[in-house]
Amino acid sequence: MPAGPWNASPGRMVEMHRQQTGVVALIGGMTLAFFVLSPRVGKLGACPTGEPASWLQEAEPKAVEIVTARLPDGVLHKPYRVRLEARGGQAPYRWTLSGHALPEGVRLHARGAIAGTPVALGRHSFIVQVTDSSTPRQVAESSFTLRVAELLVLEDLSLPRAIVRQPYRTVLRASGGTLPLTWELIEGQLPAGLDLEAASGRLAGTPTEVGEFRFRVRATDSTDPPQITAREFRLNAVAALAVKWQRPPRVEAGGIFGSVQVANGTEDDFDLTLIVVAVNEYGKAFALGYQHFTLAKETEAAEIPFGFSLPRGDYVVHVDAVAEIPSKYSIHRA
Repeated sequence: MPAGPWNASPGRMVEMHRQQTGVVALIGGMTLAFFVLSPRVGKLGACPTGEPASWLQEAEPKAVEIVTARLPDGVLHKPYRVRLEARGGQAPYRWTLSGHALPEGVRLHARGAIAGTPVALGRHSFIVQVTDSSTPRQVAESSFTLRVAELLVLEDLSLPRAIVRQPYRTVLRASGGTLPLTWELIEGQLPAGLDLEAASGRLAGTPTEVGEFRFRVRATDSTDPPQITAREFRLNAVAALAVKWQRPPRVEAGGIFGSVQVANGTEDDFDLTLIVVAVNEYGKAFALGYQHFTLAKETEAAEIPFGFSLPRGDYVVHVDAVAEIPSKYSIHRA
């Protein structure tokens, strides 16, 4: 059968002609052709009735190329796996190293997978080559860098106590990972007046409430993909000087007796003066106790008794405590 042209009138039945170079279909006044040669591939097209079929063209296949642009980072002693991708040429492809080496513990497989468990930190640069299955073979290569980071770990840090109405500052710490880190409070709450700085991991501010606060912090590093880890912390916020009833005042043996508990939440010794007075219904005050002594730093509880015989009457008992830190010229009252 001649190679062409072929004509068909509108409405005519489809005729199929198989040539050495492909298949031609005549469909009601249009000539459709699918032209196949290996390794050369023809294009699918159409031409009006009566026009020559010279529009058939042979297209060169695209050259093989590596489409993977960069590699994700690895983490020391953690399994790593990524597959390189190529296009063009003729599959299947065969992958090899053509320069330098992968991190120890990681290898390149012939099908394009880079896999293993890295045991060496740092940036590892190498060259990869891909070969297709066409005749003659097509080859492409590309250079890559695989960065291996240390595992990100939050340090198990015991936070220093916070003193109410005094500036507070401490820094949460992490080891490993890739800087910079981003810090985030994800559970619980901080004492009012304190904040966690996202860029530095610093807890800072002036707390305004007393209590034990538990919270959970998450750290994210700059590895690609990022490493994420979290840990729970506990922070105690205490008053610099605290006074509370140990044994509330009560009437016994013709007088009022009891005891108070004092605490020093700071890192300095206090020169403490404590006075307990009872005021009757006429506004007259009677001393029930007086103490002047050194209250050692970080004393959690010291009991001070008081009591004295009083005339009959209705009384309200008051406690006043003043703590001085001479070296800092500071005074605390409770």
